[in-house]
Amino acid sequence: MGQTNSSRKNSFAVKDSQLTNFDFGFDVVHSDYDSYYEKLISIYSTLDRATFENIFGDYFGKPLWDFYTTRSDMVEISKELFIRKTRLLFSNNYGIFLQIFPTINELLNACFIGANIELLEDDKEIIKQIKEQMVLTKAGKDGKSGILIWIQRNCPRLLVPLQVKIINSIIGKPMINYDFTSSLLTKAQMFLVKSALNPITYLNVQGSSIFNENGINNWARLYSSIDHNISVTRFEHYVFDYKRPTISIFKLNNNQLCVLALDTEWKHSSNKYGSSFTTFISIKPKFFRTVRSNSLYSNFLLKTSQKGITFDDLLSINEDFSNVVAIEAWGVVDEVNIFEQEKQKEFHKQDVLKNQKFHIQNAFNDLKINKLRGKSFDEGESTKTHENIFHKSSEN
Repeated sequence: MGQTNSSRKNSFAVKDSQLTNFDFGFDVVHSDYDSYYEKLISIYSTLDRATFENIFGDYFGKPLWDFYTTRSDMVEISKELFIRKTRLLFSNNYGIFLQIFPTINELLNACFIGANIELLEDDKEIIKQIKEQMVLTKAGKDGKSGILIWIQRNCPRLLVPLQVKIINSIIGKPMINYDFTSSLLTKAQMFLVKSALNPITYLNVQGSSIFNENGINNWARLYSSIDHNISVTRFEHYVFDYKRPTISIFKLNNNQLCVLALDTEWKHSSNKYGSSFTTFISIKPKFFRTVRSNSLYSNFLLKTSQKGITFDDLLSINEDFSNVVAIEAWGVVDEVNIFEQEKQKEFHKQDVLKNQKFHIQNAFNDLKINKLRGKSFDEGESTKTHENIFHKSSEN
């Protein structure tokens, strides 16, 4: 069971990486641009428009050619020009991507293609909202684009897969296959969530070099209402006792879909808690992100205090989860506890199998009792059929 109220603070936040000044992108990479050029020339002989389409693909080829040639009549890119322009693509000046993809539609499409994501019907309203919010965001006094300001406020890592895809194409590195697995969110929605979180605290991104980006999913599924049913006790057992940062997804019966990322341990408390890295992300009905400390309240144990989960006025979950439709909780792992993660997965698998057998056995017992009482069965059903189902399940 989860811990009781305690004054002990156990934050996994990394010092000197506050959200207010942490750039979620990459530092300028002092790379060997000369060797990249020579390698490309050795493969393609010349860097012309056709070569760019081979290197970057259909969607990125033309925009990047226009970027390198400044939309001129140039037919071939020189070594000097290649080095000068490529250096910009390796920098953390994300304004460069607005030059390459000048409209919001082009930029967002490039981001999702970079992350290898195909948008689904359930994503359309969210993407529409994001576009509208970008348009309404005012440019900064320093001239920074409103689009970049929106990205910085809501999804600071939105452009990272795009940048990584372009750079990997240049240096000949294999494309990264990002893992955006979720039983409640689409891949696009999970991509937006991971783009909104501090990468050091929640994604295990070490340092700000682009060459450290690997797309590995460092999250282990701790709890899923699909596997464990909706249960306060099980949520406490699997999530409250987890000793590292957690990311919990809640779908409520008012159609609210949201994510709560916590870098401290969950606890039963009569007071609000949470470090400056506690992040709330609303997916539906409106997409936005907010980062607030001392805003989370959770209690299912202390009888003298209100029970349930709240996050200021943005989230309210009943003490019996009666307004919850589905939950999925993830825990951040690292190389040290990968083995423990695999053990936990096996435990969850056995737990789910045990529950399935329990429900089948109960159903089988009910059928036998009903038959003894002389109750009729639905057409085509029989005790023997259910008995066979039970035995097959037991064998599996």
